[in-house]
Amino acid sequence: MKEFLRTEIIERAEAEGLGADFIDKIADETVGTNEDEILPFLEEKQHPALKMDPMM
Repeated sequence: MKEFLRTEIIERAEAEGLGADFIDKIADETVGTNEDEILPFLEEKQHPALKMDPMM
């Protein structure tokens, strides 16, 4: 899905001030399928979601 929407994601990320490299910060099934596998990837990429307040 990420590759299918690559152009649209990049355009939207740039419009929102996240930069063209934002797409490389998005985890997919090649990174992992649960939070224990995905969290290290997000930390390494400094994903902006890690700076958000918890939802719960």
